[in-house]
Parts: sequence; structure tokens; C-alpha cells
Amino acid sequence: VRRAREATALDLLALADRPLPEDAIGLSAARLRSLGLVVTASDGIAVRHALIAEAIVGGIAGARRRHLHRRLAELVPGPAERARHLLAAGRRSEAFTLATASLATVTDPRIRAVLLTVAEKTAEDDGSVWRVQAARALLAVGDPDAAVERAAIPLSGADDLRALGAAALAASLDHEGRSDEAWAVIEGTRDLRPSPGSEGAVELAIAESVVLVNRGRLDDALVVAERAAAASDPAARSYRLAGTLAALRLYAGRSDRLDELE
Repeated sequence: VRRAREATALDLLALADRPLPEDAIGLSAARLRSLGLVVTASDGIAVRHALIAEAIVGGIAGARRRHLHRRLAELVPGPAERARHLLAAGRRSEAFTLATASLATVTDPRIRAVLLTVAEKTAEDDGSVWRVQAARALLAVGDPDAAVERAAIPLSGADDLRALGAAALAASLDHEGRSDEAWAVIEGTRDLRPSPGSEGAVELAIAESVVLVNRGRLDDALVVAERAAAASDPAARSYRLAGTLAALRLYAGRSDRLDELE
């Protein structure tokens, strides 16, 4: 019984991939510490070495793994970690409910990126709306690899949404220095007809402008941005489009007003 309890505690710590409160592990904590398998951290105890944790996780079978993730969802702090473990436990409906409800109050961009990704993966439909939001959030927090992974999945829905998804994919690829692939994405949107001035149309224009600049085509980038601005209601014009247009005009020598970038 003791060995089984210790094995479960070690499995939980390995799957958590973070320190857990010592009281969550119970009596096994002292024994595991004496064996040199865990260390004390400022916020609990953790497996001593990442390689040990990796080996432990690799040996946990599917059904047991799901059961342990369900337990971890009750032990870890924060909605993002709880939602992630609920997803891994196969509790998709619970994970979606927690993720989407938490988005109403969570402001930290990194936590929002995790919640949006969980929402996308657990939505009852194909998750297209959540997927676009997740890709944009991941790019915003500096994870273009993950953004490309999400945005590259085909989308369903209206042209506005598909344009927004293409903008996220092109921007993420361009951020990684994959300019040719980013341009191929832009070229693949020529048949889309997002509503003029919509978020999809605006973000696609911004992405195209940035890719063009990085390909040495500043004048073409300015044309794209100006065309998007002309199609937008001035009163509701995106600050991102306004900032992009001001920067392009400045770089092209058509303006010397630095205040427009503020």
C-alpha cells in the first residue's frame, strides 16, 4: 500500500510538471525526499530532475494518466492549469466551461493564450473561432511556433474569420523568418471577400503590409495599408491599422510626424 501511494505521488508530481503543495502528496513526500527523488521548492515539492519526470511520464498508461490528470485538476492553482488537466483527463465539457468562463476575468496574456487553446480544442463545433483567437494570442505572447500550429489548421466559417486566421498564420510565419511561406498564405487569400473595414480585412491588410516590407517592397506595403484605411470608417478605424499606416508613411519619407506613431 505504501509503495502504491508513493508511486501515485511520484506520478502526480511528474505529470504536473510543476511543484505541488506538500500536503497534496501527504505522507509520501518525506519518503520520496529521503530517496532523493524529489526536492523542496518555494511553492511545494517537485521531481528532482526533468529527465526523471520524463521517464516517469513515459511509463504511465492511458487510463491511469487520465485519472491522474483529473486529480491534478483539483490540486493545481489557476484556471489555465486546471483546464489543461481537465482536457488531458478527457473531461472536455468541463475544460471548455472552465476555460471560457475564465476568459471573462483573466487579463494575463499568457494565461489567456492557454485558455483560448483549451477552448479551441474542446469546443463542440470545430473550434474555428477559438482557434483564430488562440493563434493571435500565442503570437502576441511571443510563441510563433505554437501560433503557426494552431493557425495552420483549416478554418470553417465566413470570409471575415478566414481572413483573420490567414492574417494570424502569415504574421506568425513571417515572425519566424519564413517570408516565402507567409507570402504564399497571403496569396492564397485573394478569393476571400471579407467585409471592408472588418477586423479580418484590416488584420489581413496589416499582415500583408508587414510581409511586403520584410520582402523589400515598402511602396507596395503602403498601397495595401492605404487601401485598407480608405475602406474603413475613420471613426472606427483600428489603431493597429492607423499605427501601421503612420509607420509606413514615415519609413517611406512621406511623413515626418513621429507623433502619429504614439
